[in-house]
This record gives sequence, C-alpha cells and structure tokens, in this order.
Amino acid sequence: MKRLLLSVLTCLLITTSSQEAQEAWYLQEKASSGNFTVSKPGYRPIIKSQGEGSTGGDYFDDTANISATIVNIYNIGIMSMYQVDLLQLSYILANGSLYNSSCHGSNMLFYPDNFTLEKGEYVEKIEGSTSDSLVNQLTITINSPSENSKRVIGPYGTTIGKKNFTFEGYIFAFHGRTGKYVLQNIGVYYIPPAKETTYFGIPSQNFKEEPDAMNPPVVKVSKVIIYHSDRINSLQLEYRLHGGETRLGRQYPKGPAKGVLTTLVFSDNEWLIGAYGKIRKGRSQSQIQITFVTRKADGSRSQYGPYGGAYNDDVMPTTKFNMTGTIIGYRGYFNNGLNSVGFFYF
Repeated sequence: MKRLLLSVLTCLLITTSSQEAQEAWYLQEKASSGNFTVSKPGYRPIIKSQGEGSTGGDYFDDTANISATIVNIYNIGIMSMYQVDLLQLSYILANGSLYNSSCHGSNMLFYPDNFTLEKGEYVEKIEGSTSDSLVNQLTITINSPSENSKRVIGPYGTTIGKKNFTFEGYIFAFHGRTGKYVLQNIGVYYIPPAKETTYFGIPSQNFKEEPDAMNPPVVKVSKVIIYHSDRINSLQLEYRLHGGETRLGRQYPKGPAKGVLTTLVFSDNEWLIGAYGKIRKGRSQSQIQITFVTRKADGSRSQYGPYGGAYNDDVMPTTKFNMTGTIIGYRGYFNNGLNSVGFFYF
C-alpha cells in the first residue's frame, strides 16, 4: 500500500469561514430514514447519511466552515489495529484548492496508509461494522475511469462489530464522531446513483451521456440545443456539475446539423421535470417527437415543443410516451433523425 509521510496529511484542524459554503450546503433539509437531503430545489439531491456507531466523542463535519464546496476526495489516510484508529481526508474544493481535514480518531504520530485518488476516480461504496463505542471495520471501494475497474481499500480493523452498514453513491465528504484514540462514528455525504428509463423507440443506442460517468457528476441540465425539422436532427445538452462547473455535452450525431435551431436555457430557478411525445414507426426505424416540461421555483410549469414534426396518426400510426422525473442525462439512437431516446433522471 502506498505510504506517505504523515506531514502530507497533518492532524491539524484547518478552518475558514465562507457564506458561499453555507449557501451551497444548507439550503434545504428533509429527514428521511435518519438521513438528510441537503440540496437546492431542482438540483440532484445530496444526502447526508445518518452516523453509524457511537453517540460519544466529539462530532465532526468536514463540510463545515470551509472556503468552498467540496467536489471530491483527493486522499484517504487510514490506520487500524483491532478497530479503525484514524481516518483523515484531503478534499478537492470547487475553487481548485485542497483542504485537509483534522484527524478523526488517534492523534498519535503514526504513519497511516494513504490512498490518492487519480483523475476521474471517486469513492462509490463504504462498507463496515460498528459496536456501541467505535467503528470496528471499514472497506472502501474506489470507482476508476476505466469501465468496470475498481480499487478496494481494506478491510481495516480486525474485529467485527454488532451492526453492519453500507454507504453507496458518489461519496465525497465525511462526518461522524471521534474519540481520543479511535474513530467512534462515521457518516458520509453522497449523491445517489441516477435512475434510467427504458428506450422510447427502437431498443438500441449509439450514444449515451450518463450523469454518473462525469466527474464530478451532473446535478442539473442547464441547456438543451435542438436542430429540428420534420424530425429531430440533433440534440446536445449542457450540464451543471456538482461543485458548480458547467460542461457542454457532445452533439449527437456529430457534424453539421440541419433544420431549425432552438436553444432552451434554464436558470437556477427552472429545471426539466419530464418529457413526452410520439413515436412514429416505419419499416426499419422510428422517428421521435418530443416536448420538454419544466418547473420553476414558484411552482409554475412550462412546456417547450413539440420538436420533430407534426405527426398525423391517420397517415402513419404513432404510439405515445411520457416520462416524469428530473432529467439529468440521456441516451438513444440517431440514424437520419432521432430514432430512440431514453433518459437518466432522479
């Protein structure tokens, strides 16, 4: 295992104040099974999990009193004997700087095992067990950019606790309780995996923009760019990522697009909550007509479309589709128009 000098991650409490950080994290809280939803309306939910372990020791929250929103974990420092003695994190902030947390657990001058996340990697799962007074064991799974590639850290701690737990999603920050010599309680901030619809149209795809494949992940669609005529000739989405970055997705299909250009721009107070339309099936392919539905912060709704032609059911039969959910990505098939579409959503 990769070892770094303890001086790389010193056990010092680093604190700054920031109104921006408070606005980013505590805009909305709703209790759900011991968890809290911490997010802005219309944005993909961020979950603050319940803590697992003891109610003793001192509480810590690595998102509190820092200079900017935490985007991802940069380094994990961990040490154990019979139980988890130490956990310390280094984080990447939205402003590009690094932030080192305090030591969660032992402050003895030992050398923890350190694991640095490479570009594109993120923690996707944490499993462990706890007892009445401490965190007994931890295993951390890191998702790598290569498809189906994972790194597993641990297990750390040799004793099995009374209760098992699992956190899963895009895990990017920690909270919990720390004792003088051991980690007593652990919880995380995470973004749950996106859901996805079936295909509307032919059951095939030649493009996909999966929100969880971007790092950091997509939290909102900020723009839809459509070229359309009697069909949808091309689609392109612009995304807001966790931490505030905006990223323009690829245009599908590639190359110059024909037809009328329509650009839908959504402010922070407007978001996609669904899409509906028609599927006109021919001998070997189908054509899609779409209308997008949005909601605004004041509760009002808007419809944009239809895009892709006015289909006459008397000339060629069509079938209808309707999906509801906040859209954050899409996939489908283009061949002389949009033949199939499916959506990622929450």
